Amino acid sequence: MAAITADNKDEPIQKYLLIFGTLVSVLIQEMFQFAYYKLLKNVSEGLKSINPDDIAPSMRLLAYVSGLGFGIMRGAFSFVNTLSDSLGPGTVGIHGNPPQFFLNSAFMTLVIILLHGFWGIRVF
Repeated sequence: MAAITADNKDEPIQKYLLIFGTLVSVLIQEMFQFAYYKLLKNVSEGLKSINPDDIAPSMRLLAYVSGLGFGIMRGAFSFVNTLSDSLGPGTVGIHGNPPQFFLNSAFMTLVIILLHGFWGIRVF
């Protein structure tokens, strides 16, 4: 019984740590996307100075590609964790659990990939 009360006492701290961790991870991700934007802009200007006759790719195209790249990386990590859970002895979707778990997870991964693509365009 004492273990249950100790868990309830730590619950607000865990909640705030989760919120703090989420905010920090989003800020770090946005900083990396901005740094990537600055890097691409500097590289594009450097390539123009080396060869002024060559046409550099548009920043819109680079924004789409980088957002999609970030999204695919995020989706791969997210869905690999779901697939690794499916190999265990307690597979979700069997014995009374929702059978559409893997379909929902795949759909949510697709949504996250598209969101990263749109946010990549928005950041640029």
